[in-house]
This record gives sequence, C-alpha cells and structure tokens, in this order.
Amino acid sequence: GGGMNDHILPLHTTSPYKARLVDGVPTSLCDLGYCDVGLDDNWQECGSYGPDEWTYHNELGAPVVNNEVFPDFIAMTNKAHELGLTSGWYGNNCICSDSCGDRDDNKEESGVACYQGDVNALYQFGFDAVKLDGCGAQRDLDL
Repeated sequence: GGGMNDHILPLHTTSPYKARLVDGVPTSLCDLGYCDVGLDDNWQECGSYGPDEWTYHNELGAPVVNNEVFPDFIAMTNKAHELGLTSGWYGNNCICSDSCGDRDDNKEESGVACYQGDVNALYQFGFDAVKLDGCGAQRDLDL
C-alpha cells in the first residue's frame, strides 16, 4: 500500500495487531510498550555525490534515499502513525559511511549542509525520532 515495498510491509504491519495472547488476552507488542519502530541502515543510496563526493548526501546536503528499496518514506511513516506507532530514523550510517562533516569533530563548513539536510528530511518524511550511528563523519552536534 501507498508505494511501500510489499515485501517489507507485512512484516511491520502485523506487530501492532492483537494477534498474540498474553494470559488469554489478545495483546500487541505496542500493548507491551514496544510502540516505536526504527529504520536503521541500508535506506540510503550509496554513491559519490557533488564536488565533495559525499557517499549518501547530494551536493545540497540532502540524504539520498534508495527509492528501489524504500519508494515512499512518507507513506511508510504515515502507515506507522495509522497503526499507533512512532517511527524513528537512523543517520550517520555505516554501510556507506559518509565523509560529509569532519571525523575529528572540528566544525567544517561543508558538513553543515548535511546536518541541515538530515533535519529537513527528518521533518519532510514524517519521522518522530532520530538516532545517530557513529560510522560517518557527522559527529559535531554542537554546530
């Protein structure tokens, strides 16, 4: 539904339903406190973008999504919300560890665009939370 990957959707839409019994009572994982779903690594389209050759941010700093695997982030986060779940997103990922930013935690002008691009995308796609992995160069959270 909604342009989502039909192979991934059934795995995630069954958990909020009360398909399992706990002490004879129909119970969902959310009933037990597991109401947040998170999209970890492998959502990005690894490549070489712009003059700085960032690995998953375009030349303007926006993250580049692998639309073959995730054709519609907005539909995905909307579906999570329809199911009463919150949806989190992981950045600074490992699979195509980005050079956008400065690994030595020094402020670097070129990296600012990627921080801004990630925040803009977080809101644009409707995610509720973000977790930053430690694999990429975006480690200066004082910007």
